[in-house]
Amino acid sequence: MRISKDPKVRRQEIMDAARELFLKNGYENTSVDDIVRRLSVAKGLFYYYFPKKDAILAAIADEFVEEVSRQFSTQLRDQTEDFSTLIRRILGYYLTTMKHNENLLNIKASNGTVVSLFVRGRLEDHAIREVTELLRENPSLLPLRYPEYTIHILVRGLSDLYLNGVQDLDVLSTLIEEILGLSRLSPEPETADSHQPHPS
Repeated sequence: MRISKDPKVRRQEIMDAARELFLKNGYENTSVDDIVRRLSVAKGLFYYYFPKKDAILAAIADEFVEEVSRQFSTQLRDQTEDFSTLIRRILGYYLTTMKHNENLLNIKASNGTVVSLFVRGRLEDHAIREVTELLRENPSLLPLRYPEYTIHILVRGLSDLYLNGVQDLDVLSTLIEEILGLSRLSPEPETADSHQPHPS
């Protein structure tokens, strides 16, 4: 008697094979036939789980977002650090994850949409929601009058900087600390021939 695989297992197998082929050969150069041939299954099985090739790419992107979001949430709930240290650690995790998955994020769907655009929006929404909730539950961490708006501006702004090539952890962390008032800029040391006026 033939024993069928668990649908979740089979679906994941198809996704893993597709992801491997997309990364190796490119999205446009990978056909549904290539995917089912890799798994030695009937073409109809692919369409049972995914109505078209774009659908499996969306599922792969969803899976990536869910994994990153889950790790983000877990790390954010670590209350053993001050907020500044916590944000630096989470930002480091995020930057490392994006770097390690550049090939995936640069895949283009047939409609021209780059995976990174879809992923970016989802991750930003999740980060804004999670950080805002944390600050509302723990107002002593960071007293903000409008936490959701502040975090919204911060997350979207950092994302724009990242896409424009600003990916240095120290730079991004410093920006967060200065914008949120988590650190104070050290004044430049005065010199004997300094003629700058001193505040009274």
